[in-house]
Amino acid sequence: MRRTFISASTGLVLASALLLSGCSKSSSADQQPADSTAKAVIDKVSGTIRLPLDRYGMNHSEQATIDLGYQLATRDCMKKDGFDYQVVDARADPTPVDRRYGVWVENEAAQNGYETPADTPSQVKLQQLNSAANPEGWDASHLRCGQEAAKTYIANSLPSDLSAFQGYEDFMTLPQTKKVLDDWRQCLSSQNVNPPRDGWVPSSAMSGGKENEIKIALIDVKCKEENGTVQKLADIEASLQMPKVRADEPQLVDQRKAVDDALKAANKIIAANGL
Repeated sequence: MRRTFISASTGLVLASALLLSGCSKSSSADQQPADSTAKAVIDKVSGTIRLPLDRYGMNHSEQATIDLGYQLATRDCMKKDGFDYQVVDARADPTPVDRRYGVWVENEAAQNGYETPADTPSQVKLQQLNSAANPEGWDASHLRCGQEAAKTYIANSLPSDLSAFQGYEDFMTLPQTKKVLDDWRQCLSSQNVNPPRDGWVPSSAMSGGKENEIKIALIDVKCKEENGTVQKLADIEASLQMPKVRADEPQLVDQRKAVDDALKAANKIIAANGL
């Protein structure tokens, strides 16, 4: 048997998947017109894109903190069962670049091209732990203790994630979105790069070696910068999210409170462990 270390963030993704499979779109939000005054905040240095719904969820730092609290609680519980559980602290990991509109940060494109960035130190450690054999009874203890820890460190509902997922689907079909994408594709064509019909990666970037991939990725970034592609797309998506925020605000406020409660509990157990 191999150990399976499941983090709090993994649990959140699983919970979100359940919501997406079991819920339909909110008719009250869908029937409201987009709010053209809504704007997104993008940061070209960190590679983050902040949309209206994001204030109700977790940023990278908050997720890493809650995740560490979840792991510490799981470790303490498993220790009572006589088992060892090694904690993986991801708080020092860099904030991942948001690639919702493909590559757009020059430094990352120059380093990785279109390829997913290399694993962070915490991800490498997690993979090492998952490859180790575990003693009899470890899995059952881990499951029980993880479920108990999740009551404090994982929110049961994720309305902001659900709304954001639905909003992105709607956003990709809008004429104004298609216009921004057409301008980006035309820029790629003018630079002798065959633009993708769907998705964000030109097919020519996948052949010709890494040097060619990075060259095309940098052209891609330059085209997005010249056309303001990322800001325009993010603003369109923000305009779709605002009606959803208004329609679901009580539920979203409750979610943010659950996140704040989980953060408070996480910081408390982290401090108790001297971390």
